[in-house]
Amino acid sequence: MQAPGIHEAAGPTRPAALRLRSLRAADADQLVAGFARLSREARYLRWFHPKKQLSAAEVADLTHPDHCDREAVAAFSAGGHLLGVARFVRDAGDGSVADVTVIVGTSLLREVSDRARHAGVVRLRADILSGNRRMLDLAFRLWPAHHSVHRGGGVVEVEFDLGPVGTPAPAAA
Repeated sequence: MQAPGIHEAAGPTRPAALRLRSLRAADADQLVAGFARLSREARYLRWFHPKKQLSAAEVADLTHPDHCDREAVAAFSAGGHLLGVARFVRDAGDGSVADVTVIVGTSLLREVSDRARHAGVVRLRADILSGNRRMLDLAFRLWPAHHSVHRGGGVVEVEFDLGPVGTPAPAAA
């Protein structure tokens, strides 16, 4: 079995042409270029403001995951082009919980959830704009037993249990 950061394979729930793997330093330029291709709306839905660019610190953080407290997984086309990114960051106050974010993709959300579970995370938490119906619908479809709280300011905090290692990743409905 490969280590979580080395996993590079198509799986039964994702297209064979889609490759998922941890981001690494060599991906920094593609990460910056991929961010530049995001629409203004996509940036707003993910960062809750019209973010213009990723900082050097954000790029470094994403491209140097420790695979335990921080993981960043990317989807690449068969031709090696970056298509999307998902990540988790373990909560410093409660190591059993991690915050999760995703740009593009059910497969990425499933993969980063699996990696979080294998790192000992038992619950994932995501802040999602209440107007981001696609992301809310995806989270609720993948984890119907979620807990959500409206935090105000149009933000919904969604938290869901991952289950023990060996629990199958949720299938898209």
